[in-house]
Amino acid sequence: MNFYTIETTYREKNNINIPEISSITELLYDLVGKLSALIESPLKQSEVNEKITQIAERVIAAARPDMPDWTTRVNGFGEFVAMKLFIDWNAFEAIPPSGTISYEELSKKLNADKSLVQRIAWHLIARGVLIQVGEEELAHTEISKRYLPGLPDTVVFSFWYEGTIVPSVKMPEHFAKYGRREPDSEIRTPLAFGFGQPEMTPYEVYYQEPKRRDQFQKAMQMAQYAAPFTGSYNFSWIKEKIRNMDEQRAVLVDVGAGNGHVTKAILQENSFIPTERVVLEDREDVLNHVAGMNDPWLKDAKLQIHDFHTRQPIKRQYFIILSKLTETLTHGFSQTLWFIGYVDAYINMAMRLVSSY
Repeated sequence: MNFYTIETTYREKNNINIPEISSITELLYDLVGKLSALIESPLKQSEVNEKITQIAERVIAAARPDMPDWTTRVNGFGEFVAMKLFIDWNAFEAIPPSGTISYEELSKKLNADKSLVQRIAWHLIARGVLIQVGEEELAHTEISKRYLPGLPDTVVFSFWYEGTIVPSVKMPEHFAKYGRREPDSEIRTPLAFGFGQPEMTPYEVYYQEPKRRDQFQKAMQMAQYAAPFTGSYNFSWIKEKIRNMDEQRAVLVDVGAGNGHVTKAILQENSFIPTERVVLEDREDVLNHVAGMNDPWLKDAKLQIHDFHTRQPIKRQYFIILSKLTETLTHGFSQTLWFIGYVDAYINMAMRLVSSY
């Protein structure tokens, strides 16, 4: 029995006049009742959370003015662009941590037209990212404070905007040219096509420019801090194995190691893994960058130049980390399965395979 039914029954029993209730109000009563029922639900917490999210979205949809569905889809894109503009212009940094700033003052700090700043800010206010105070003042929310310069959300958001969303807009043109099928090679992928470099691999596109390369590597590093890989896997099983195995045998091989951030996180929490028996595999330019970092956690690791699409040179490793899988996902589903199959061909009975993303 939902709240609407309970209230209606109470009013009927007590001879209380029941006003006309709109269908939207009735729907909201019903949705609130469903939310309440979930409190005592025997479902797993993850399933409860999913249902709460679904109901919450229906509540928001019911409370909105009756608008065409396409406006809801487009509004999300408007927020995305507005976020990127304010990040690039350091607008979030210009807003005081507490208190407010006028549109006039903010536009002067950004060297931008006041009317333009207002239009962009209104997108973010409507989506709950910023708060408008009165007619002319703007203030932070807890959401906007996460997008100050250098913070994980800022770095990863900017990477996905420039490195994924922008080229994805070209997908209709890509499939019109190459056909409606998954990419079956490293080249002519949607990502590379979107960057205007269809004959390059996604990896080559990301590493074509130093700025794009650094952004990619930093975003992957920030993603590890936001959702630590080490917390999702128990490495204790390998502790006993190390004592009884050939000392020349590699313990951990990081395929597509990048900056080595995943391996570093593993070593920091599992000191029993000898660094000198860890191998970081990547392209020569990437490994040169790792060597130049002089990271004390990685200084004894072996740096192995390796093309991911050729045979794996190390055959008897105990543990492989697929840092490379992040980039492979941009190739398409078929290419991802191809890469996993390529690595899987070298797995033996005593080795485990884990994807870091």
